[in-house]
Amino acid sequence: MVIVPEYDLKNAVSENRLQGLLRILTGFRLRYVGAIVSLAVATTAKTVTFLLLAYFVDTVLE
Repeated sequence: MVIVPEYDLKNAVSENRLQGLLRILTGFRLRYVGAIVSLAVATTAKTVTFLLLAYFVDTVLE
């Protein structure tokens, strides 16, 4: 079970949207970075799979 500390979202209000987003992610940045990295790895693997399949069909089965 994850214990989430109390956080007042009024502290996250900012004119700059990126700065506000980073303030909202306080305490969870590492988890979000991990999720983004895992999505990048999955997307790359899926792309490489289709590229290898295309290479196989075009070159090996020719």
